[in-house]
Amino acid sequence: DDRLLLYHNPGEEVKGALDLLEERGVEFDAIEYLEDPLDREALESILRLLGVRPADLVRRDAAFDDLKVDPATLVDADLVVNLLVEHPRLMQRPIGVRGDRAVIARPAELILDLLNTDLPGAHHVLPQIVAEAARRFGDRAAFRLPSGAPLSY
Repeated sequence: DDRLLLYHNPGEEVKGALDLLEERGVEFDAIEYLEDPLDREALESILRLLGVRPADLVRRDAAFDDLKVDPATLVDADLVVNLLVEHPRLMQRPIGVRGDRAVIARPAELILDLLNTDLPGAHHVLPQIVAEAARRFGDRAAFRLPSGAPLSY
């Protein structure tokens, strides 16, 4: 199904993603995942579609701190899914899913990557990836496009 799903907990960061979709006339289903919690299968699917480290799906807020979760355990996808099944409030939000792609829409503009079918993710995400790698690794950062050609920044 190619209909966009937006998993969210109503709040300010979600409003931005909702507004962006509504401004563009995108039809989507908004799912309040605290009212309708995701099961293990749905969380595993979202994590796979996101293509991120399992830890990236977990909010590190006061609720996380209160649970005294060892951040080192967040590298294990099964443990992250268990944590989110038990404590759904800890899931990063909003999350957009469309077809075989998903994004954590923080910042909200990342939701637009699900609308771009030509080159998913590149328009909004690539500059952030390059900037973060440059910050972390400086001149040691090297990037290659899928073709193998170097990417300059």
